Amino acid sequence: MAGPGKLKQINAFLTTVGWVERPVSVYFLAAGEYNANYLVKGQKNSYVLRINQGSQLNLGHDQIAYEYKVLEALAGSGVTPRPIACHPHPEPLGGGALLMTYLPGKALVYKIPLILPHIAVAFVVLVVWSQSGILASVAHWLGLIRSMNEFPNLLYSGWGIGMILAYTLKGTPFAMLLVMALLVRFDVRQIQTAAMLGASGLRIFSSIVLPRLAPAIHTGFIILFLYSFGAFDIPYLLSESRPGMLSIQVYNLYFRHDLARRPEAMAILTIMFGFAVLFIIAYSKVVRRLENGVRKL
Repeated sequence: MAGPGKLKQINAFLTTVGWVERPVSVYFLAAGEYNANYLVKGQKNSYVLRINQGSQLNLGHDQIAYEYKVLEALAGSGVTPRPIACHPHPEPLGGGALLMTYLPGKALVYKIPLILPHIAVAFVVLVVWSQSGILASVAHWLGLIRSMNEFPNLLYSGWGIGMILAYTLKGTPFAMLLVMALLVRFDVRQIQTAAMLGASGLRIFSSIVLPRLAPAIHTGFIILFLYSFGAFDIPYLLSESRPGMLSIQVYNLYFRHDLARRPEAMAILTIMFGFAVLFIIAYSKVVRRLENGVRKL
């Protein structure tokens, strides 16, 4: 946490160099091992001032100029701060200074479907997308359709769209949690170095980012696929009789027929379990072989 003296020193420096329109207000944001960041509020705009405290790349006083050039190279992406000015000399702030635009974070509401039971997610899809649901009512109110029955029968069209919507809504937050757990530990210097060397955004993603996210992606795929393969709740509400899900077939054989059909249900469950085990083994071997054939950075 920066003291009042440091904040006044930064304020005086910004006033002297004229980087920010006056009056200037300075607030401490966060600090790491190699940089300290401050929120700078001018009369019209907000900025971030980064003061360098060291270099993990052994660049010395050139570290802050290096970061400035990296941000310049990434400015066209629209997702990184735009560099405004750079003061590479350590005086008078105790380290090189970099001023960049302030990008306020935006809340991403993705965890709501994660805390809902699968049956609740199925009801949400049913209420929104059915021919008597919210979208059909809105389309009728806007005059796009003359009656509710004219709304496309998306949920029971024979393509399993209802189940796809439900599993997408439920599984996406779970996959995002797995991926974000790796992203918070991602070394952004690899991206910065690749950008400095002229790599395109697609090349950076495919060669650097995607290989680092692969373990989370593979784990999430196995969990979500096998759960969807054997789930009962969402298919019970959103599946169709033809083609039917195996879980619904097991339920019908076990509870809606005489006792003589129950061994068939148990046999199907055993086959489903065996398929899940073989799928995990086969998928893991394929992934391992692909990863061994890729040169890691």
